[in-house]
Amino acid sequence: MKYRWIPASGAALAMAVLILDPRTALQGTSEGIALCLQTVIPSLFPFLLLSYILTASLSATAPKFLQPLGKWLGISTEAVPIYLIGLVGGYPAGAQAVSVQYSSGALSAAEARRMVVFCNNAGPAFFFGIGAVVFGQASLALLLWVIQILSSLCCARCLGRQTDREQTDFAPIAITRPEFMKKTVENMAMICAWVVIFRILLAFLQHWFLWMLPIGVQVGLCGVLEMTNGCCQLTDLPLLGQRLLFFSAFSAFGGFCILLQTFCITANTHIPIKMYLPGKLLQLSFSILMATAAQLFLVPSQRAFPSAIILGLCFLYCLTFLLIRRKKDVAIPRKLMYNEEKYRMRGNHYAVSQKN
Repeated sequence: MKYRWIPASGAALAMAVLILDPRTALQGTSEGIALCLQTVIPSLFPFLLLSYILTASLSATAPKFLQPLGKWLGISTEAVPIYLIGLVGGYPAGAQAVSVQYSSGALSAAEARRMVVFCNNAGPAFFFGIGAVVFGQASLALLLWVIQILSSLCCARCLGRQTDREQTDFAPIAITRPEFMKKTVENMAMICAWVVIFRILLAFLQHWFLWMLPIGVQVGLCGVLEMTNGCCQLTDLPLLGQRLLFFSAFSAFGGFCILLQTFCITANTHIPIKMYLPGKLLQLSFSILMATAAQLFLVPSQRAFPSAIILGLCFLYCLTFLLIRRKKDVAIPRKLMYNEEKYRMRGNHYAVSQKN
């Protein structure tokens, strides 16, 4: 109760800013709506709808050829289709699929906490839609999508296997066709709302002080806040190696806009998400390290650029790995016995008698 003044003060300050500078707010709103209509909805809406159908259809299937992938990810074979849906559907279809299975009881809290990290990824629509525009060739978009897949596999391996039951019982999810469309439209509206909000924020930041910073810093801040806007501005960077690293970093982390979208989706089913942010930072480290290796191979003349980034990412990797895999003290309960205090008193009396 005593901290209610914090969001109230923030809302009052935001309203004052909108009143003092309405032109920037209108510009950011129009740009955000245009981005949703031209890019976000066409590329994401069909994948969200299909992810619901695939999640319900593949919820009880367990093909044997998926067993090696399940062992690598540290999940049951029945849960592997959720990971595949996250790779194909894009943000935040993976988090949506995990939420559906968790709400049905197919996933435990420990399993859902892990899976929401490495199952929530950018999809091929993002790489071959925006990536092909940024780089002008589909081969680099394919390379970045492969880096995304490999980084999610490495992240899942480092998170380990955490489950609070021996076997997961996956049952088919009964969802009717109207519910498919209803939930897809609700999530699509929520995603577009966050995109517009962050586009307004970026418009104010660009109008006030971002224009004073170097172009690389501007693009980096935009991508950290909202992935799509940051990737669309990569064409302003002159070096191909810079665009590769930034695009790989933005797609692996997702930005704070994707972070809030994921939190909104998982909040409906109360999935623990304390591992999500450090897990995404870990995947970010793997993604940029792989993109750096690709850059050194594709653009050998730009070797001096990623040296400082590699040193910073090594520190970031160690920090996030320690946060995720930190040791926990385990209390081992000793065997209880009936009337233990009376037994102890008898034992002490026997020991004294023997001594005498």
